[in-house]
Amino acid sequence: AFKSTLEETATADFLIEVIDVTGEQIEEHHRTTCDVLAEIGAGNRPVITVLNKVDCLTDPLARRRLERRYPHAVLASAKTGEGLDLLLAELARELDAALRLLDLHVPHARYDIIARLHRSSAVLEESADAEGVRLRVRVPPELLAMVLPFVSENHADSACVAPSTVLE
Repeated sequence: AFKSTLEETATADFLIEVIDVTGEQIEEHHRTTCDVLAEIGAGNRPVITVLNKVDCLTDPLARRRLERRYPHAVLASAKTGEGLDLLLAELARELDAALRLLDLHVPHARYDIIARLHRSSAVLEESADAEGVRLRVRVPPELLAMVLPFVSENHADSACVAPSTVLE
């Protein structure tokens, strides 16, 4: 199970590393995580680092040191909820970066595609016409090849469907 989890990590759009700030070997754990990610081919994936249990930090100086050492990390407490709004904002930013905005026109005969989009994408708009269903969707990279034939001619962001983006 652990090996399959690592394999999933290598194909993830982004990763979340949670570090317990009450541990004594924070830097070593962080370095080990980075090394393992590099070994399995996931070292180039975006990572959101979360420093958890900041509610346990009673020394303001220790907190400032962590903020300086990990300037892009989210300081959070699952117990008190501190920092969770920042974590949600980071998650939204990464999800937004991973999804491609597309205007599609899918024929009525391909409701399998529409159902898949509803399961795996963010459907922003949907309307039916005589030939099919028009959708404005935010599509994850793994579905680009499937929906490429259905991109509307009037799609405004042609960079989203350039052949190179399908091969990324």
